[in-house]
Amino acid sequence: MLKSNYLQINSKKDFETVNDKIRDVAKKYDANINQNE
Repeated sequence: MLKSNYLQINSKKDFETVNDKIRDVAKKYDANINQNE
């Protein structure tokens, strides 16, 4: 039980970290598109 809870917490943190990276990339991508218009 403890182990599965620990894994769930870790995967949630990883998921949020990945989400933040995707957001950063999306912001840069949007900025590039806006500059090119």
